Amino acid sequence: MKKDKIITIRELSPWRLPDGGIILEGFPSRQELERIELEVREARQNWQPGEAGEAIRQRLLSWIEAKVYIQFWDDIMEMMPEEGPAPVVALLRDVQIMEVTEGIGYDQLFVLCIDPVTKPTPWSSGEPDLASRHDPDSGLYRINVAELAFIQKI
Repeated sequence: MKKDKIITIRELSPWRLPDGGIILEGFPSRQELERIELEVREARQNWQPGEAGEAIRQRLLSWIEAKVYIQFWDDIMEMMPEEGPAPVVALLRDVQIMEVTEGIGYDQLFVLCIDPVTKPTPWSSGEPDLASRHDPDSGLYRINVAELAFIQKI
């Protein structure tokens, strides 16, 4: 069976909230940290996923009832792309936009899955915390697309 196109971090980025990035070297001054915090706050006030975010949502909607292979994002992947939490295989049940509150409400894209199975790899640095994403009322796992490095239909 031919694998469907991988949706990678570059494509998923329209759903990521603006942040201050990762400082790989040195220690920023208090003034630099305050400047970064102000820039992030302003960027978040104007943030929207736009057409690129909608295109991702539409593609994911076409994958409902398919198995998906997902890799959660971890900051270590900035330095070593092959590192990160162990990938997960699950059945995609739904795709929904839900509000996430971080001081202000933000719409975020979630995939709702069942039967997630962690797939340890030689390079994985741990397992994702799936228990915190489980909704006992629906029996589904809610996974924020912005938390993913990639997702692929298998």
